[in-house]
Amino acid sequence: MLVVNIFSVGSNGQLTRLSSGGTVQVGNGPTCISVTGAPSNTDPHHAAYLYTSNQLSNNISGEQLNESNGTLVQMIDSPFGGSSLPACVVTVQAFPIRSR
Repeated sequence: MLVVNIFSVGSNGQLTRLSSGGTVQVGNGPTCISVTGAPSNTDPHHAAYLYTSNQLSNNISGEQLNESNGTLVQMIDSPFGGSSLPACVVTVQAFPIRSR
């Protein structure tokens, strides 16, 4: 297993590597990282997730942002099955479907 380093983003946009809990384990051969969602002022409980495509493990790792301390927590059932040699994972924001 390999790790991904975790950084905090300052109000000025500067990245600072976390010294405590500053890594998260992912599969072998991580090739791409995708982040979706983020806590906001209007909805502080809106979850944020990080996904990593693991080319040599043929799977996708999923982590959820812990709102209270900013660390990443492995999602239930992660890693998720993927295709053979996944090169990248892309996340798309879901919008509610409205009926007419």
